[in-house]
Amino acid sequence: MVTHSDAGFRSTLGERGDPLRPRTLAVPVLLLALSAPAAAQEIWVPTGPPESHAEAPGEAANWAALFDPAQYERFADMTRGRGPTLNELPPLSDAAKFGYVFYFAEQNRHFVVDAGDDGGYVLYADVNANDNLLDDRPRNLEPRNGLHTTRFLLSATETWEGQEHTYPVRLQLYIKPATDPNTGEETLEFSWDGRTLRYGTFQAGDTVTEFAVFGRLGLYGDRHNEVWFDLDGDGRGVDDRRSDERFHVRDEIVTIDGNAYRFSVDRYGRHLILEPRGRGTARPSVAIGSLAPDFLAQDVDGLAHRLSDYRGRVVLLDFHAAWCGPCHSEAWLLADLYRDYRDRGLVILGVTPDDPAGIRSFRERYDHDWPVIQDGSEALGGELHRLYRVIGYPTHYVVGKDGAIIGGRIDWDTFEGELRQALELPD
Repeated sequence: MVTHSDAGFRSTLGERGDPLRPRTLAVPVLLLALSAPAAAQEIWVPTGPPESHAEAPGEAANWAALFDPAQYERFADMTRGRGPTLNELPPLSDAAKFGYVFYFAEQNRHFVVDAGDDGGYVLYADVNANDNLLDDRPRNLEPRNGLHTTRFLLSATETWEGQEHTYPVRLQLYIKPATDPNTGEETLEFSWDGRTLRYGTFQAGDTVTEFAVFGRLGLYGDRHNEVWFDLDGDGRGVDDRRSDERFHVRDEIVTIDGNAYRFSVDRYGRHLILEPRGRGTARPSVAIGSLAPDFLAQDVDGLAHRLSDYRGRVVLLDFHAAWCGPCHSEAWLLADLYRDYRDRGLVILGVTPDDPAGIRSFRERYDHDWPVIQDGSEALGGELHRLYRVIGYPTHYVVGKDGAIIGGRIDWDTFEGELRQALELPD
């Protein structure tokens, strides 16, 4: 076991922007290391309390329609015996709408949104999952930027690795008015956000590094969750999902001041676990303006493609999957762009986890005739996905003629003009 003095680590839970100002939950790393499971050279760095990282969802978020009473009754009949069903209700108005997703601690619950005072809304949520709303206190939803919202501070208990654990869960519910596309009637839609983060700091040698571990529904250790390391010490980047300082837990290795560390996060986010691995090199940047990381990969037809071989042309890297709805929505736009600009310097390289049959089916459906690389078989898990920090589909990178990244987050209303500029074509 390496103690704090042996490893050169020091940990304080300082306030953001001042990593050396102690927080009330500061615990010496030595004590944590001694209480951690035996593992040579593991350093268990404590984190602070969980903070909500919920963000007001936009139009592209996962909104779902609430049911009116008749719709809910039909839904309840279809799912009776296979999930929750509200059996006891408070007095409700004719405007009441029913929600069928309120999930945490591996259990779903239902809820009701009713008209409140002054044009607002009141929420009845079955927090204790007993199908009875009479013993759950009503909550007034707070209006905020055209939405209505409330925050839940909850706890969950589970048995994990033979021990019982109780952990906090933070959830944010958003409600917005909407129009039913089938009937044209006014209705309500809902969206849940259970994202949280925990901050901490550690010191290795003379370098103090602030970090944050990201979780969802109170759990943090999943390989798809993320960790932010403030590698340049500027206190920024935690909210930028394409930042070079954001790492997936699956990435495993971070390099700080030339030293590599294998990292992981415990299931409940209470510790960042670090294991020194000697000297290391920083992973390549994917920030705008940086040289796009080079790669050599084979497409589904067996042809090899090295990114740097396309210098002098503009390359659009298109990370997609056949099950991704937005990928289908933009597929015709990509096909049109490629037909118009392939002879004027545009290269598209598709990257997907789909199997070869799925790749060919997608290409035929949308008349795509550019190379497509099968990158692994698990969503977001392939080498190129990891190299380019892909966190969802579709993801794009636009690489300029000089090999530098010049764009991403494509806005299709303006992208053709930006593409013409990158290709050095007249307006």
